[in-house]
Amino acid sequence: MSFDDRLRRELNRTADTIEPDVGEALAVVEGRTRRRGTIGLGSVLAGVAVVLVVVVVRSVRPLGSPPYSSYAPRDFHTTY
Repeated sequence: MSFDDRLRRELNRTADTIEPDVGEALAVVEGRTRRRGTIGLGSVLAGVAVVLVVVVVRSVRPLGSPPYSSYAPRDFHTTY
């Protein structure tokens, strides 16, 4: 009998003796998901409020300021 055959037979025999505890592993995974929870309504509302504040602050410009930048092309000086 070759070494490969003996090794294969012994590995198969050893693998048959191992019985995973699927029930316990499943309970651990389910426990993690219960503890983790979901995003609450308060968190969603706070996120929406932050986005709205950022949008309003960025969109408001001082009164009387032009909607374009105030520089003119002649203000640029280049040296080559």
